[in-house]
Amino acid sequence: MRVEIKELRFSYGSFQVLKNICMAAGPMVTAVIGPNAAGKSTLLRCISGLLKADGEIILDDRDVKTFARRDLVKLLSFLPQETNGGAVLTVFEAGLLGRMHLLSWKVGDEDLAVVSKALDNLKIGHLAKREIGELSGGQKQMVSIAQSLVRDPRLLIMDEPTNALDLRNQMELFELIRRIAHDKQITAIVAMHDLNLAARYAERIVVLKAGEIYSAGDPASVLTEEMLASVYGIKARVTIDENGIPQVIPLGPSEESN
Repeated sequence: MRVEIKELRFSYGSFQVLKNICMAAGPMVTAVIGPNAAGKSTLLRCISGLLKADGEIILDDRDVKTFARRDLVKLLSFLPQETNGGAVLTVFEAGLLGRMHLLSWKVGDEDLAVVSKALDNLKIGHLAKREIGELSGGQKQMVSIAQSLVRDPRLLIMDEPTNALDLRNQMELFELIRRIAHDKQITAIVAMHDLNLAARYAERIVVLKAGEIYSAGDPASVLTEEMLASVYGIKARVTIDENGIPQVIPLGPSEESN
């Protein structure tokens, strides 16, 4: 799915959060980065249709405003920062909830197979019979991610999906997201805080600063020492490895931030 955003603006009351956002994303992983309060979560909620913004959000040549909500949920899956609470459901049942828009009055073999595969891909198949309330924060987050993936969306929107996950699970998750995006031609737009994870797993990075796009492009062109000083207020060294992937090494606050 091709996503194109034109002159997007959004305000909470009199406070303008997003200012004339213009960007595009195709079947790949696009990371949205920026400091706290830059507008990342608001942008994702606008793209998903949860917030009504001024401007245009085009999904495959069709304005998102023209979609009925039931049709929009068939196309995209949005994972917010919050994880599941202590619902009295098993992990497998929670996974099936992700396919509610596709289920008839009974669950079919295909639904069972899709949920089983998602849990196995996320390495939580052994938790299938456990109740959500018994899980750790990281395990609950993985269940939420499974709910997003079982929908088989064309547009996958994720807000800080690695919250509560350890480093290994973070890397395995993004390996999976990148593979799914390539294999199924899914557009994945992911808000991230970890710049080195964004550099390694995203093919395109969009940098937000105070509700505006500061820069956008491939990781090596975006993750520069100048950008880190201007947007994040830090001194950093950026190195490029043999695969052309940048690595950010923070050195401390920049003089401009003092």
